[in-house]
Amino acid sequence: MAGKTIRTSASEIAAALRVRVLQLTPQDIGFHDLAECPAVWGVVIETAHPGAVASLIALDDGSVSLYVSDGNGCVGCGSQSEVRWAGADLLQIAEKSLPLTAPTDVLELPSEGQVRCYLLTRTGLHAVQAPLADIGKIDERLNLLYFAGQRVIAAIERVGAGQSLAQEIRVALNAMNSNLGDPSRECKQGDEQCLSVGNVVRRLRT
Repeated sequence: MAGKTIRTSASEIAAALRVRVLQLTPQDIGFHDLAECPAVWGVVIETAHPGAVASLIALDDGSVSLYVSDGNGCVGCGSQSEVRWAGADLLQIAEKSLPLTAPTDVLELPSEGQVRCYLLTRTGLHAVQAPLADIGKIDERLNLLYFAGQRVIAAIERVGAGQSLAQEIRVALNAMNSNLGDPSRECKQGDEQCLSVGNVVRRLRT
């Protein structure tokens, strides 16, 4: 593989990051004892716009990111306290929304005009989906969940939190193409770099 340029696209890497989030376990973010794990320890709110899907991620370890299916977005937003607090508020609201969801193994992106809310729970992945136009008409809890997510995005924009996902992808690809990364490195349970762009590039390469 030495000297071979990786032809992975930014959209493929963004898609792999998204799937990795949806497949996380409580152990991956440090809950080795499920009794200490909240009922909802992660939220992914996806809004399908014309041409792209935006996926907002908030995890109980303080991680907050925004992936866009075209490879744009931002990562590491939880390093800003305002964003981290907004993410924690989103998680609390999500727990109240749990009765609206059902267990799921559907990982495909939602279709245009739809909002899908994934909840990462002690018992696995749950989801609920609704048209964006009807989000405030179906159930007040769903409306509160969606707008809590919008507040997280507003906080990210207000403080300019995180690093550009597109830039992180370019850096990771350049590192791989220059043989600066270790393609044999696997993401292990509890590894704080499980969601790093570099790890996803390594996985796509091997």
